[in-house]
Amino acid sequence: MSYLNIERLDKTFPRVPGDKESHAAQGGVHVVNDMSISVEEGEIVALLGASGSGKTTLLRCIGGLETPDAGTISVAGRPLFSVKAGVNEPPHRRNMGMVFQSYALWPHMSVVQNVGYPLVRRRMPAADIDARVRQYLELVDCAALAGRYPHQLSGGQQQRVALARALVAEPSLVLFDEPLSNLDANLREQLRFEIRELKRRIAFTGVYVTHDHAEAIFIADRIAIIRDGCLMQMGSADQLYDAPASSDVANFLGFTNTLCGHVERGNDAANGTAALVTSAGRLSVLISRMHGGQFGNERFVMKCHPSRTQIEEAGIAAAIATPGLGGRIVDRVRVSADRTQYVVEIGAGITWQCTGRQKQELDIGTAVVLNLAPEHLHLFRE
Repeated sequence: MSYLNIERLDKTFPRVPGDKESHAAQGGVHVVNDMSISVEEGEIVALLGASGSGKTTLLRCIGGLETPDAGTISVAGRPLFSVKAGVNEPPHRRNMGMVFQSYALWPHMSVVQNVGYPLVRRRMPAADIDARVRQYLELVDCAALAGRYPHQLSGGQQQRVALARALVAEPSLVLFDEPLSNLDANLREQLRFEIRELKRRIAFTGVYVTHDHAEAIFIADRIAIIRDGCLMQMGSADQLYDAPASSDVANFLGFTNTLCGHVERGNDAANGTAALVTSAGRLSVLISRMHGGQFGNERFVMKCHPSRTQIEEAGIAAAIATPGLGGRIVDRVRVSADRTQYVVEIGAGITWQCTGRQKQELDIGTAVVLNLAPEHLHLFRE
């Protein structure tokens, strides 16, 4: 059994008067739908989804701030919620720490008092509280701020203090509700690193809610993609990007390149590959990357992530016999210090995006060849 076990959890909010959405027709909004997720000890799992997907509601159910309608929640074998068993532990008895988006520091308390509050509630001896608080303030690099009040701190400092408060009681589970979304880009990157470093040093178990792909990839050991209250897919970042389970998951992960066509079974089928015939040309694809569907006339949608495309000038590609789709660059955008995103027209009204490091910048209008490795092309029934 895993450390945190969530099995078949359901949560429905009452219908709001005047709400005419179809999902509310049954009298309520189904925000968590038959959700089952497990988290191993010492692991951080990110709940990744768009606004309104149900990820924060799921987090609040874990913490006891919302009461589910069905299902079970347990930590380290201890039942925290079960309709069948009549168990619903209140938040203060679940031994969890929580880091909120809004920091949620007591304005009338100093940094030391804010961080020490969970220990005071547990009636720990004053000397032990003082030692533990100073230890955790050192961990988040806020020892020099011990006597200040929240209004005297920057947003990044407040969030570090909130993090220390969530960890100081050494809880069984730490819950993060989009804790970095109120910070500027540089601070977000810095605190992502600090959260990873804290996990390495004190080995806590966490559930981390975010809508930011980069944040989830950087911080979490595994990612659960949630949409409309349902778990779409769960795995490491490599597993998700190498094998998206559905077209919806691929879309959410940024697989923006799409071509439609049918798959021909040829002599190469014995090697595990086949030919996808599209209006832009023929592509070699892996049969193992076909999600349902049959060879022949059935239509497929092929998806590929911009980062998984190699781009070459047409002349260079011809010289080294590089196979792929031909096209012409119609736009380019610098997306970071060492990466450029190119938009390539590969057919009438059909464009392809590719992002990567280039030895030399390619100009708009340059004829290019897109080298598409079969293992990076994912096919879904249209």
